[in-house]
Amino acid sequence: DVQTKIDKRTIQSPHEQILYDNDAIDDFIVDDLNYPPESLAEDSRKHKEIYYTDLAAQQNDDIFGDDFDADELNETVEKTEQEQRQFLKDTYEPAELERFHLTQTDIDIRLNDIPERMQRRTKPVESCESSYELNEESSWIFQQAFLKKPLFSKASSKDFFKQSLSATETISVILDLIRNKKFEVPFIWKYRKELYCPLFDRNDLWKIYDMDNEWMYLKERKSTLISLMVQMRNYQKYYERKNLSFTDLGAPIELNDIDLINKLPTLENVKDYYDYFSFYYMEDLRTTQTILENELSSEELVGLKLLDLSERRKPQCFNPYEYCKKNGMMEIIGMFGISSKEFAENIKENYQKHVPRKKMLDPITVATSF
Repeated sequence: DVQTKIDKRTIQSPHEQILYDNDAIDDFIVDDLNYPPESLAEDSRKHKEIYYTDLAAQQNDDIFGDDFDADELNETVEKTEQEQRQFLKDTYEPAELERFHLTQTDIDIRLNDIPERMQRRTKPVESCESSYELNEESSWIFQQAFLKKPLFSKASSKDFFKQSLSATETISVILDLIRNKKFEVPFIWKYRKELYCPLFDRNDLWKIYDMDNEWMYLKERKSTLISLMVQMRNYQKYYERKNLSFTDLGAPIELNDIDLINKLPTLENVKDYYDYFSFYYMEDLRTTQTILENELSSEELVGLKLLDLSERRKPQCFNPYEYCKKNGMMEIIGMFGISSKEFAENIKENYQKHVPRKKMLDPITVATSF
């Protein structure tokens, strides 16, 4: 028999560290077949090999033991936090929680590694990885906020082009600091003067910060309006493919109408177009969606990309246009005169491109048949 001594050792490779712990079978005597005695083999099976992916995992087991369950600990911590939040709600009034900054919003603000001012803004500061969007926003901010600044408005045409280009690039850099690096305006003003001087001052930095908030609102309102217009256009195209009359769905929405929304510069312009769409199309949009949901299969509905209109608040005021439309006035209007679009085209072309439609009977007589 050969006496073999197996020492406790650690074998490392570039990808893993394997710890073999065979203390229980140190100094055993192997038999003629080079197997340890049965009793020692059973003891060795009790000590399973432990595989570590890195040194940190090994140190973790050295501290907490092999049977440490991190998931169980996380569940316990989460349960404790939920119980604590519920205890605060049951014990204190909402006003007291807000006064002592113990609301869920306050907790989230403390957990996020973002300045509180940026989180509490009406539109929280969002990161932007697209340089195209930053350039687009910087150009919009310059046009809306700094175009009338004396430094630019009183410059000659040649100097204005250079200064406006430089100002737009500077605004883009400032937006990158605010949106992506989460630098606050006081920090930029004090420690990044080389980036914005001499074109802008501290008040201008705050103006850029506020205009970024307005830009986020503008983007959201545009996106909402475009999604509604695309939905209505899909309905109109669906009715057209099925050779069904879609005159009740209003004037056809063209791609140019949708592209125009992206070019609107202010919230007031977007609001005007949204009011126009709501006035002429919103009721038809709701009605048509309800009809199609009842008639079409789920596969066809997926193709139409339906929007959730249930959460959109319907105005409670009386709408004369909808009232006249439900009572057949649209058919009567189509028999006489020209549409507002045709009238606008006549004015634009400076000649009578569209001739008013006429009937033998007067409108009041025609209306009696409806």
